[in-house]
Amino acid sequence: MDRGYIKLWRAIEEWDWYHDNETYAAFTKMLMMANWQDKQWQGTLIRRGSFVSSREKLAAKLGLTQRGFRTILNSLKTTSEVTTKSTNKFTIYTIVNYNKYQSDEEKATSKMTSKRSNERPATDQQPTTTKEVKEVKALKEEKKTTMSSQAPTSPETASKYPLKDAVQVFASAYASATGSKYTPQWARDCKLMRTLFSAGEGLEGIAALAGRFFAPEHSFKGNCDIPSFVKAINRLKVGAQPDFSRQRTALAGLNLKGDA
Repeated sequence: MDRGYIKLWRAIEEWDWYHDNETYAAFTKMLMMANWQDKQWQGTLIRRGSFVSSREKLAAKLGLTQRGFRTILNSLKTTSEVTTKSTNKFTIYTIVNYNKYQSDEEKATSKMTSKRSNERPATDQQPTTTKEVKEVKALKEEKKTTMSSQAPTSPETASKYPLKDAVQVFASAYASATGSKYTPQWARDCKLMRTLFSAGEGLEGIAALAGRFFAPEHSFKGNCDIPSFVKAINRLKVGAQPDFSRQRTALAGLNLKGDA
């Protein structure tokens, strides 16, 4: 028969009684015995988190003497984990923070553990408020937005942006001038191309500047890579306005998206 399950927070390892094997076993057993919803029993409403039993039965279930179980029960009462209410017929045992431990809400706290010596344990553990949940969601959204605005770090993610096209434009000019294939460092190169877009350059402009960068008259010395290209932009812009005719032809052949 399927009897369901209980939640057991990992934070229980910090609980006062965690290393007391008999007390830990008794409390876990009580969690399993507690009602997961309100129920009627012999005309009495037994609330969620409570159950009906007796000291004798619980001691037997745990393999303890009644005296041993009474000692454990007193310990759990001392730290406000459990309360009891006796009648002339039976005793109702209640897990004080059952709703907190077994809540279906994400806002339920995972803190189930040790309490300061000068504080009551049951009242020391407050669940996360709705306001705090909203603040966490807002932080996640802000982080997501920040990440989406950063330069892509791979060809797959770069394909969603004109930044990849700009890198390809430079790679085409590199191949034409050197006869070799340019190997992009995507995170670095896309970030640098973003600075050109932010400065108002479009793909045609970048293509023209890349052509001048590799032109024989350009006296550039050093690495022929995108960082060097971006550093040389101001010098490349000095003088006559570039002729875009060759770059338009190259762009058409690459089947790119167009200006950013």
